Amino acid sequence: MPGSAVVCKCNTVTKTRITAAFRAGARDTKAIASATRATTGCGGCTGAVDGLCEWLKKGDPATKHDRNEASIPLEHQHEEGAA
Repeated sequence: MPGSAVVCKCNTVTKTRITAAFRAGARDTKAIASATRATTGCGGCTGAVDGLCEWLKKGDPATKHDRNEASIPLEHQHEEGAA
């Protein structure tokens, strides 16, 4: 799905806006709704927004670094990052 794709037609919210909200810290559908108004019209896009959230949690390059460091013990994070 291209970034310009409109996910929420009621509030004209694109995939790009949802991705930006996710990267800014909105990590679930409720938080994305608050940030973008997606899902707050008819609610027909809720499944698509849920799916985008899950997809972003699994593979967003902007948040991948944070997840990887969280799984490395604190005393080894610097060593792992330098390698």
